Amino acid sequence: MAKLIHELWHDENGTSVGYCGCLAGPMGDEARSMLAPGATLVHVYEAGSVFEAGVFRNQLLGFAPYRSEWQELDSQPYPEAWAAIQRADRAAKRCRSR
Repeated sequence: MAKLIHELWHDENGTSVGYCGCLAGPMGDEARSMLAPGATLVHVYEAGSVFEAGVFRNQLLGFAPYRSEWQELDSQPYPEAWAAIQRADRAAKRCRSR
């Protein structure tokens, strides 16, 4: 099963305070584009499915247990191709930082 890297952001947008969970790398770009300029990355973690990510996030934040209306779909393992996208993005960033 492919494990994908997830990010948890704390976002204060002027009218509300909340958390945003998204995939790291290019697959999370759209979600991160909606964050307020002062949003802060509070945690990075790995999960093998949407459901696993939700369970971890809710435990981390002390929320009620994660539930999904689409449990069967959300429990499907992430495709290996998505993990390859994240690995390539991380490798490219390491090369640019040298």
